[in-house]
Amino acid sequence: MAFGRLKISMLALRCMEWTESHFLEFSKCSSRLSDISKKAGTTSELFDISVKKFLRIANSESIETLYKEIIKPVHVRAVTYLLLNNSSFRKKVPISQNLLRALERPLGRLSNLALLSLIRLWFEYFDRLGSEEILKLFGKFLNDRLEKKVTNPNCSSEFQNLHEYGPVIFKKDGPARLVEAISPGNTLNDVFNKPGLQGYESGRFQTICRMLYYIDTLGKIPVGTHHSVLDEVIKRDVFEASYKDNLLIGHKVLSIIIDRSPEEDISDSWQNVLLSIAGDPRVPKSSPKYQKWWAFLTQKQISKVCGWLSKVDLKLFLQALEEHGVSSGNTDLQRMFPSRKKFLEGLIKQGLVKHSRLFIGSNADKFFKSIYGYKELPSYARVLDTNRSMIYLHVGNCHMIEGSHSFKLWIFTKIPEDIKILNYTKREFTVSDLSTAIVSECSNKFSNNFKYTSIIHSPSNFNWQHKAISFLRSAGENLDLEEIFTNSEYRLYKKMHGA
Repeated sequence: MAFGRLKISMLALRCMEWTESHFLEFSKCSSRLSDISKKAGTTSELFDISVKKFLRIANSESIETLYKEIIKPVHVRAVTYLLLNNSSFRKKVPISQNLLRALERPLGRLSNLALLSLIRLWFEYFDRLGSEEILKLFGKFLNDRLEKKVTNPNCSSEFQNLHEYGPVIFKKDGPARLVEAISPGNTLNDVFNKPGLQGYESGRFQTICRMLYYIDTLGKIPVGTHHSVLDEVIKRDVFEASYKDNLLIGHKVLSIIIDRSPEEDISDSWQNVLLSIAGDPRVPKSSPKYQKWWAFLTQKQISKVCGWLSKVDLKLFLQALEEHGVSSGNTDLQRMFPSRKKFLEGLIKQGLVKHSRLFIGSNADKFFKSIYGYKELPSYARVLDTNRSMIYLHVGNCHMIEGSHSFKLWIFTKIPEDIKILNYTKREFTVSDLSTAIVSECSNKFSNNFKYTSIIHSPSNFNWQHKAISFLRSAGENLDLEEIFTNSEYRLYKKMHGA
């Protein structure tokens, strides 16, 4: 018997193409569910009456009266709602043993909703809930109540997950513990995305975690390199956040950057962080910014920063010198620029420069502000002169004033501690303030018990360098001449003047 072949048509499956907009609906639904859960038990008339009642009691009666009035579950919902949403109520009704006991009284325990509200309170406000003792009390309370919840076989997965992390997160040092517990290869976001820890991104707990994570990262990245964490720590809400022991996050950031950077130099990106947070430490110690930041650091750290900023001062001064030579068409100044640059940089390279202050003329001031951001510039004073700029350098035991244009090189064996040029409350100076007036101040203070020299920058036979070297050496400075001349210049100098 012959049978015909059975023909079956191909089954065509038409699958809908999923786009990002379809998944967006899931996200919206998730957000709506979250909003609904936050509002659970807060929409009845009885709840509204209870909220108004407890607000009135908090504003006009004793806290003990408020505790006694918590006798129904709706009262617990009202009080936890106010703790989460009313800052004035939170201040008047702080977390305490009596409050926590009162919240458990109506049912003899905390309802799931009440416990979730208190957990949200912990994550949202954390360090702003009170002292370390209050955080210790509250954290232990939450841990204990979660412990009781998980003994119930019908316990929700959210409580189980929170219980798992409880020994870490419900502690007064919870953020630090959580950051320390991050395993290699994971990020802070990986931890935040764990079940039970989601949904609290804007709260203080996670904010502090992020700040501590920045500090931890800053201590591990290669020294001097630019890293995304640098962009985070210069945000005001980060560096002005509390750290510990009356210190701010910014204090810790400053210490890490200063201590990790080498003595001789700091990268531009790391230096910009210092200046963005704390500004220049070479300002009056009475200034608000010094008192807020530098007063909390050691003198060794401050001196290290001043050494770095001396190089910045010199860099800016040399830029001003070079720019003036080019813009003015002064060929003599342009020709002498390399030797003056080498001489001054050589003094810094030898570690002889202990301190500096920059004095900028109006043209240079405009020039710097056109190419640098405000926070990238160190503190400097103004010279009441269009073209000329000067720099003060404390070189070994001597004090030097170098200037642009036709300004002489002035060197003094000592200067008064209260000299005007180092008075940081004074921000404007004349050219004479930085030259002949210093001689007058020293003469009045020391009589004849000091020496000084004023040197014209004559390039012939290394004349100005030789005078400066001779004066510094006579004052006891040990100079490495190879650092302040190029190789070819040093050979010629030795022939003319000896080593």
